[in-house]
Amino acid sequence: MTVINMVKSDAGEAMHLFEVMQKHGVKCSLEMKHGNADPMVSIASAAVQTEYVEGSDGDTVVVSLNDVNLAFPLGEYSYSKFISDIQIDIAIASEIHTAWFSSAEMSPEAIEAAKIYDSTGGEFDDKEVWLDAADETTFDDQLHALKLYMEAGQIIKSTQTIGGGNQILTVGYEATVNAPVGFRLDGREQALISFIRGLSFDDILDATNSLFSKADHTQLEAIQWEDAADRVRAKGFRERAGNLRELAELLGLANTDYCAHILATESETNDAGK
Repeated sequence: MTVINMVKSDAGEAMHLFEVMQKHGVKCSLEMKHGNADPMVSIASAAVQTEYVEGSDGDTVVVSLNDVNLAFPLGEYSYSKFISDIQIDIAIASEIHTAWFSSAEMSPEAIEAAKIYDSTGGEFDDKEVWLDAADETTFDDQLHALKLYMEAGQIIKSTQTIGGGNQILTVGYEATVNAPVGFRLDGREQALISFIRGLSFDDILDATNSLFSKADHTQLEAIQWEDAADRVRAKGFRERAGNLRELAELLGLANTDYCAHILATESETNDAGK
């Protein structure tokens, strides 16, 4: 009996793997199981398609095998995969059941394509969210859309102020192009991300204020060492101050509640300055 050690994955990579199967004309089989019981649903050697559907209550990954459509709402399922020399296995699991997908035999070219994954590609391209503080009828909806993107694991990559209380926010999944092939967050990193996302605005505000305060203090130390003609130590303290400021900014952007408060405050400030 062959034992397969599945590797943790995500919705984006699962869609990528299904799309590789579709592009190379590879059939896919499915077994929907509850624990170790016999499969509740079995589909053999079917054409596969996948779609990313955006909704007001959250987004969904849809996998279609022939005429059977299976919906996997984000946040309700975990993903894992195994890529061998000739085949791809994908498991999409909830607390109730697991959908096991297995490809037919694949060419070396298809397997190589499957291993190349950029989390910002395809349906996961960056998106723009327009915040118009002057329009009370749409502002809350725009903030809600931003909240849903961030709850799905996307981050704010850039902001642009265009006047009149309007801002354009570019959001998307963090790129892994420069990371080693197969790079994944380990359990400690995932726990940290989950913890930061769950903190309240006040918690994040206290943490970022402390980091900014420490950065200012460190910058003063850099100035003192420059006055003492110790450029090496001065440079080290300046770099540390910059790192602390960046850490504070990224910490704030990683928390949905904090972003919503800060963006609302900035919009009110822009309105007051008109």
